[in-house]
Order: sequence, then structure tokens, then C-alpha cells
Amino acid sequence: MNHKTVLILSFLFALFVRLTTSSELNMQLLLIIEGKNDGNLLGRSIEAAGDINNDGYPDFLIGVPGADSSRGAVCIYFGSENLNMMHKEVLYGENYRELFGNEIANVGDVNGDSYNDFLIGAPGFDLSRGKAYLFLGQGTEYLVLSRVYEGENDFDQFGGSIDGGDINGDGFDDFLISSPTYSHIRGKIYAFLGGEEIPLTPNITYKGDSSWSYLGGIL
Repeated sequence: MNHKTVLILSFLFALFVRLTTSSELNMQLLLIIEGKNDGNLLGRSIEAAGDINNDGYPDFLIGVPGADSSRGAVCIYFGSENLNMMHKEVLYGENYRELFGNEIANVGDVNGDSYNDFLIGAPGFDLSRGKAYLFLGQGTEYLVLSRVYEGENDFDQFGGSIDGGDINGDGFDDFLISSPTYSHIRGKIYAFLGGEEIPLTPNITYKGDSSWSYLGGIL
């Protein structure tokens, strides 16, 4: 697929999926969203967001890590009855070449307030040391930046892969951030446990067994 264009197809969201009695998947092109400039990499990451603003329509996020000299951006599209009338909010990276939006993850409800929260990776930050941003949902169109985490070393690519879920079964969703090229591509995964107080540092870490293990390359 051309990096300038992302096709929002019906299989991306359950609301847009219709199965026939023969279990064949019927797909219908609903919308085309096109990047403004060459090299924007719009659609490098796409994430279903649930209903961020509580209007009854599902929303979604699209990463544009190449935008603005690879500062990067994430577009939040708010669903509506008429998809052509959708409006959006845009989050921007802080530094040139940080690739903000290269990875996006809906990590569930980290702090127990019943709203979905989101991680955004910026693995190109500071000579690929990498950075990850945690945004909290609040039932409106605006996400609140709660935490910013940075990698340990240059070229670690911290934030190169991210994910979330309830790891320890305590009812709070947790999140994982990886540095896949940490220590000669040994790789490292950082686990943050959710709760009413969101941790400033990882609760658990895992390292690859040997060089080139690439632990955390995909979460």
C-alpha cells in the first residue's frame, strides 16, 4: 500500500463487518484518508480506539510518523453517522526525527476511571534512544498526557513496539514498552503495572538471552 494513503476498510472495526451465511467476508471501501506530503508515512500505525468522546460512535487513531521532518503526529478521527463529516484532533511529536506515532496502542483502562488510555511510541527520539507517551482518556475529545518514558541508551529504539492488557489480573490494565535493539539487539521489555497511581518507572523488566535475540521486536 502506498504510504501516503490508508484505506479504512470494513474489516478494521466490527461495526463495519458483515458476514454472509456462508461465512464469507464482504468488504466495502468506506473511506480514503490521504497524507498531505510525500514521506509522511500516514497509516504506518492504525489503532481502534473505542468511543473516546462518548458520543456513541467508535473512533480510531492513525500514525503519521514522517510528518514535519519526522517529528511525527497522530490523528484522532471521531466517528459519526456520516464518515465524510468526521472531524479530527492531532497530537504532535516534540522533537524532529523522533518518529512520534510510529507505534500506537490502545492499552485499555490503566488508571481505573473507565476510559481507554493510549501509548504512542517515538523510537527515533535522541539518536534512537526512543520515547513513549502515555495519554489518558477522559470522555472528551482531548487526551491528557500523563507520562513520558525514555529509553536507557542511544540506538535502543525504546517505544519500537508497545502493547497493553491486564498482566497481573488486578482489574487495572498494564502496558509494555520494548527496546528491541537494546544491548547489541539483545532487546528489552519494560512492564508498567496500572493502578490509581501510574508508575514513573517500570515494575518489571525482561532482557533477551543473547545478542541478536531482538526481544520485544513485536509485542
